[in-house]
Amino acid sequence: MPERVVLFMDYQNVYSGARRAFHGGSGPGRLGQVWPRAVGDLICGGAQQSSERLLEQVRVYRGIPSPSQNRIGNVTSRRQIAAWQAVDKVRVFPHTLLRTPDGRLREKGVDVHLAADLVDGAHRGFFDVGVVFSLDSDFKPAIEIVRDIGVVVEVAAWRSVKRDLDRRLMRNEGVWCHWLDEADYHRVRDRASYTPSG
Repeated sequence: MPERVVLFMDYQNVYSGARRAFHGGSGPGRLGQVWPRAVGDLICGGAQQSSERLLEQVRVYRGIPSPSQNRIGNVTSRRQIAAWQAVDKVRVFPHTLLRTPDGRLREKGVDVHLAADLVDGAHRGFFDVGVVFSLDSDFKPAIEIVRDIGVVVEVAAWRSVKRDLDRRLMRNEGVWCHWLDEADYHRVRDRASYTPSG
């Protein structure tokens, strides 16, 4: 019986990492976008495991601005989310961005939501393998809990982000890392522009 895989994507981390690694951190906002389902399929097909794997779901956690914070950004984000969720097995969990005292917009609650779902899904037996795509070391406690439960957990990262290797989740802890390189990035890129015209 194939292993059921659920991919947990910290989308801002994935997007920002791709922009830094493959676009020098600049250029139009669509540079760095990826199709979540394509990433899930790539990870399932590329896993160096002996047993067959079946992508159960891709769960995307991301921040979006409210209409009052940034009307165009809100519409753009919602169009992108709708396109992703029109594809089978993709679920997106948007969190409204919060404004900091210095006026910047920041994600709040995204990491906690992802970590809680990872642990809850492992407890409930919703997957055989959970893959966390993020370099954020804040997920380390949740990953350790899932491992203690006895469920396989892996991580994914962009290969060109070698300078971030020391921050990679579970470094030197025996957790498999799916290193995705530039060729992989181009296979899963979301090249669409979701910004409303006019």
